[in-house]
Amino acid sequence: MFQLKYQRCFKVLRYVAVLGILAFSSQGLTIHPATAQTSDTVSLHDFIKQGDSLVAQGKSVDALKMYRQALTIAERLAKSDPANTGWQYDLGISNERVGDVQTTQGDLTAALRSYQVRHDIISRLAKTDPTKARKSSARDRT
Repeated sequence: MFQLKYQRCFKVLRYVAVLGILAFSSQGLTIHPATAQTSDTVSLHDFIKQGDSLVAQGKSVDALKMYRQALTIAERLAKSDPANTGWQYDLGISNERVGDVQTTQGDLTAALRSYQVRHDIISRLAKTDPTKARKSSARDRT
């Protein structure tokens, strides 16, 4: 059992090192925050895609878990760099997806809060980066 856990841990560390998030040096392991944030962005989009797939399968409880994982990452990224409109947009989309599932589940009060957060983010983006706001409003019409 220990051997299996060790092998898995080593594979994860090797994968993370290949991504450039960790570097091995004489001083030990070094984390590269910018690369870690890129990895977070990929994870965020993966969680959203998984959630979308689960929604299509009618698995709203599992989809909500995926969207909340995406939301957690999006909140961290948006907080780390409030001027990054891409991360702000991802935060809005994550809130929207959570709201969609909450609506499906009949939790309309929570859904309204999620949609309000998304609306506030998109409204701010409309003032600072109109292309992101147009992209979002085009999605709303479909």
